[in-house]
Amino acid sequence: MTRGEIVESGAGDLSLTAEGANFSMLTADLGLSLSTLYTLGGEFGLEAEIRGGWRREFGDLERPIRARFHAVPGAVAFTTRGVAADANDFHVGTGYVMSVSKVPLVGLNYDVFIGDTVTRHVLSAQLYLRW
Repeated sequence: MTRGEIVESGAGDLSLTAEGANFSMLTADLGLSLSTLYTLGGEFGLEAEIRGGWRREFGDLERPIRARFHAVPGAVAFTTRGVAADANDFHVGTGYVMSVSKVPLVGLNYDVFIGDTVTRHVLSAQLYLRW
């Protein structure tokens, strides 16, 4: 993952410049999903799914930011750190895909990832186009 340089403006002498950085990331997932298809009149279908699993993240879990006040001559850079990524987390989710004549049209998913330091909620939608 690459983060480019960030240059703030509008805060006068308090504006910051954050250096760009490169981080390595690799994620492995192990899980299970169960789904079933409900049909109405053979044309309209709704496929429901539940899923869960374990995720392991390898690589740079801490992603520090080196910054300095760019309007101050000779300003010394400092390093700040946010919450490190969790090396392990558990995830659960559910989703639905609607279809007509066995052709998927739209989908909606909700997933939650629970780790030691971070809990993430993800809501996503899909639109399927076929031509």
